[in-house]
Amino acid sequence: MFFASGALLADDWQADNFRKWLDGWQVSVGVHMSKFKGSAPGLSESRFSESSNFSKNNTLFSLAISKEIMKSDSGDLLLELSLINSEQYKESGDGYDNTVCYGYSICYTETYEEKLEFTRKPAFFASLYYQFNTPVVGLKPYVGAGLGTASLERKYTETYTFCVDYNVFDSNYCDEESESNSDIASKTVIAYQLALGANYFFNKNIAAGLGYAYRNYGSLKDKDLGSIKMDSSGLFASATYKF
Repeated sequence: MFFASGALLADDWQADNFRKWLDGWQVSVGVHMSKFKGSAPGLSESRFSESSNFSKNNTLFSLAISKEIMKSDSGDLLLELSLINSEQYKESGDGYDNTVCYGYSICYTETYEEKLEFTRKPAFFASLYYQFNTPVVGLKPYVGAGLGTASLERKYTETYTFCVDYNVFDSNYCDEESESNSDIASKTVIAYQLALGANYFFNKNIAAGLGYAYRNYGSLKDKDLGSIKMDSSGLFASATYKF
């Protein structure tokens, strides 16, 4: 009995310590309406665009864990680690589709396509947030800033497709061959983000929030397009569980 009681006490002590360790931690998931944008000096001189700027709206998802590291009467200071998925801009260049038929027995089709892609791979951030206390119960506005890392990529792809149709009476038949070539430039960069918003706690554990974030990913040097700068900004909504 003594050893059994001791084991139970040890289990209770470990569980109590684990609950104390969890106290102040938060887990959040977010949905971001992000505008991914950038510029490249040589883009306006290429076959892909008449402008040096590019942009695309993306829906992104994020996962974050945070911990209260300081509490005061005016608010709380939190350390957050977050991960946000990738975003991309694509543009098609010049292409052609030529078909030549010889009599009624054979048709030869040649297709050429080229694409230019700018991608920011998944980004990781470590941020500090200050969450203000307000007279409104449950309402906590915040501001934050953080540093992180991400990989930037420029990818150029050209694809040749050759199709020989030996039966012009059956348009679904095609003896097709394709060849694709890609050129990729990439770089891992230091990024930063700025954010502001507000959370509303429905109770001591569950909150929903709205905010705005700006993220700058620096630049990627390219031999043809020059210095490719990338950043993103937009509104986001979040759901948080606080332990």
